Amino acid sequence: MKKLLFLSFLVTANFAGSLSYGEKKTGDYTPIYTMQLFSAKKIATINNAMKEIPKEFKNETYIYKVGNYFAIRYGQKENYKEVQPYVEIFQNSGFKDAYVQKTTRQRILDNKIGKVLPVSQRQKNKNENRKSLVKENLITTTSKIPTVSKFVNSNMVLKADNAYKNGNESEAMMYYEMLLASGNTNSKVKNNLCYLYGKRGAWFEAKTVIDKEQYQGKLLYSYAYGAVENNQQDYYVNLSPYIMLDRTGMLMLLTGSYFERREDLERATIFYKMAYKKNKSNPYVLYAYARSEDMQEKFKEATELYKRVLKSVNSSHPLYRDTVRRITQLGE
Repeated sequence: MKKLLFLSFLVTANFAGSLSYGEKKTGDYTPIYTMQLFSAKKIATINNAMKEIPKEFKNETYIYKVGNYFAIRYGQKENYKEVQPYVEIFQNSGFKDAYVQKTTRQRILDNKIGKVLPVSQRQKNKNENRKSLVKENLITTTSKIPTVSKFVNSNMVLKADNAYKNGNESEAMMYYEMLLASGNTNSKVKNNLCYLYGKRGAWFEAKTVIDKEQYQGKLLYSYAYGAVENNQQDYYVNLSPYIMLDRTGMLMLLTGSYFERREDLERATIFYKMAYKKNKSNPYVLYAYARSEDMQEKFKEATELYKRVLKSVNSSHPLYRDTVRRITQLGE
């Protein structure tokens, strides 16, 4: 018998791709994480923004040339978690668009300019007028929850979803965490992050996200789906307080699959049956319960359940072909 087929509720959006700067063939491409604080096309705007950097961070803050833009960035770390805590610090200092930028050592060397850019006399004459404008653009919020501009938010969503779609889980998690830290409330961001936490077995991190939600069901399911998919050791211990309270039967369904993967068919059958009692119309629940009856050689009961699966799906459904095949094998 084939393993249970799952319906993935974690739909990955198709995007045009993330921004990139073009790799060179040689060089040190060790991943580096830095804090991007501000960007602009005008030299004077950048120089004035540099003056607003808190003095305790100035020694590690530099200007970079990236394409047609100049960017102000703070720090260079090989670990994302060493940089991430500074997001809120800089946003609360007035750099509301601050976010963690993933780059490489080679790009740092190629793009780094220094602390002050040369300014023409004409630009110098405009500095004072620009300075007040820069301050106004930088310091616009006193909210406890740091926010980023729509452009930066959209850019991070694009990068997160592109990494998620391409299986770059660590990078996707990084951007999803950044989005949550900046106050993004999109449900897909939370669902995908909890799913990735599940694959890593990062229950503490997931629970922090889940506990902030009034309705925890979907996020719990997302975490459970990832944890079962990667056969996480502590899945049942972590989620057992929630499984019995699940009204949809979906956590029970996943728990049945968890025990089946561990070849504990007795407990798998118990949870498949519990899922069925909670949700008799869901085709995946029906199919799982049919299989549990099938494995116990209750062929008549299994056949009736398989027929009910066929009544609830069309010929293009992922369960259709396997269900038809098994009914045929059982002589119906």
